[in-house]
Amino acid sequence: MNTLFDNLPSPESLRESAERERARAVHAAESSEYPRLARSAHNGLADALEKLADTIESTPAPETTGNRREDRRARRIARLRLRAAKLRKEAAETWVAEHNVGARIPFGQPILVGHHSEGRHRRAIERMHRLTAKALALHNAAIDAEQAARAAERNNAIYADDPDAPDKLRERIAELERKQEFFKRTNAAIRKRDAVALADLMANTSSDRLRGMIERRETIPAYALSNNSANIRRLRERLAKVEALQTMTERPERRIGDVVVRDNLEFQKVELHFPGKPDESLRRDLKRWGFRWVRSAGCWSRGIGSVTEARLEMLAERLGQEITSAGPVGQEQS
Repeated sequence: MNTLFDNLPSPESLRESAERERARAVHAAESSEYPRLARSAHNGLADALEKLADTIESTPAPETTGNRREDRRARRIARLRLRAAKLRKEAAETWVAEHNVGARIPFGQPILVGHHSEGRHRRAIERMHRLTAKALALHNAAIDAEQAARAAERNNAIYADDPDAPDKLRERIAELERKQEFFKRTNAAIRKRDAVALADLMANTSSDRLRGMIERRETIPAYALSNNSANIRRLRERLAKVEALQTMTERPERRIGDVVVRDNLEFQKVELHFPGKPDESLRRDLKRWGFRWVRSAGCWSRGIGSVTEARLEMLAERLGQEITSAGPVGQEQS
């Protein structure tokens, strides 16, 4: 069962609620002291309900148990999209509540100082201010969640702990190599003024910028070829490192005093398991050295690599201990 969708109403019930809100918009506009605001508030809530229904239907249910990076990424995107839609609905409901408070105050009615209605009038205005601030906060939180979801969807970074990282790197290298070959062919065709080759190049690119350069007979700058070539070399070096990481075997458990040091090859991390909570000064140093607290694993973690090994040496010096072997993984030192 997917917990992301467990407590959500059905899209059908949300759309029925949206229809009722649109009907209320007409009635509220007729009876409110502020007809345009009434119509806008109820129609806005109807739009938010329909948006939530669309989001529930269009968001695929992600794998809930997988720990692969793609599974975690899918869960994050789904969670953020649903959160944004729910926040917009809550903001719209708050706007309706704010209107309902103000609808009871006659248009242009000042506070009658000394009258029995003064306290009620002032409390109503204060409540409207609170509801307005709450609605704006919810609206801004929804925008933040939407932007985070779009950023997660656009993120095409390749991570070393991704089992598919070598294949993705090879694919990206091949793409850059094709790009490099295209640049060379373009420059050669422009220098030779080969109209047939240029027409073929125009037909095989979707870049408006490249099309414009070919039409103007502008050669690809030398720096573009050298930068692309440097990216190819960089990715090839990274591919070698990722392949080495993914084929490495788990090292025996180590210790720095009472601190247990373990390799987590599933996430390509080195984990530090402290017997208790480190003091504030040590926590500050761990963060400065690039370690991050992983609540779900109950440990401090950093990516496997030579820099991490240097940081472990710094931690050992900081604690006045040495890095010692604790024997095979899962076996306590006797």
